[in-house]
Amino acid sequence: MLQVKQNKIEILRKGNKGKTIVVLTGMGCSFDEWYNITQTVGETNRVVMFHRPGLGKSEIGNEVRNTEAVVKELNDLLSVLEIIEPIILVGHSYGGLGVQHFIKVYPEKVVGIVLVDSTSVDLEELDMLNLPVLDEDEADKIWLEKCKTYASMKQEQLREIINPILSEKLNLFPEEVKQRLLDFQVTPSLYKAMYSEISNWKQDAKIIKSLETTLNVPLIVCHMAR
Repeated sequence: MLQVKQNKIEILRKGNKGKTIVVLTGMGCSFDEWYNITQTVGETNRVVMFHRPGLGKSEIGNEVRNTEAVVKELNDLLSVLEIIEPIILVGHSYGGLGVQHFIKVYPEKVVGIVLVDSTSVDLEELDMLNLPVLDEDEADKIWLEKCKTYASMKQEQLREIINPILSEKLNLFPEEVKQRLLDFQVTPSLYKAMYSEISNWKQDAKIIKSLETTLNVPLIVCHMAR
């Protein structure tokens, strides 16, 4: 745990040499899901991961959870960790939206971007296609109701309702990592954070798209195999 401004933030660091790589996880996703990847990458690089407020053990208040908050938290974290060299920024899903926002605000702090199954800044345009598989409005409504309900429950109630399980790949991780992944899914604050993130992500996408910045950094866009 690390004190970053008003919140205690759960961070995980691997490696002590090479370039600094910061990973922004997806909505409702733990950094422990990146265990195997970061074990390998950490052999030749410095890897930094953190749980946004509400995720894992990171504290959450009543602040709005949006990508603007993610940008501020990441910038504050880099300052606390005294990371002054430009970083390689990796974003998965919703974390990819945060990456796109961060580099438009602080382009001088990033030397490379990797977007993994990233949320698009064209969310509104995708909705207008009116395709069932892309019906984000309906999916958002369902998730907002679910998150609102889950956020009001106790951890043991959530454990009984959700009955968390791990995928075949995650089940190969060390026991302590697997237990953290299971506990991660039944924390009420996770759903409080998700409710706010889902409520704001379409407006976030509009804001990010409107920011005009000239970018000249390497970009990799990829898909994470399940």
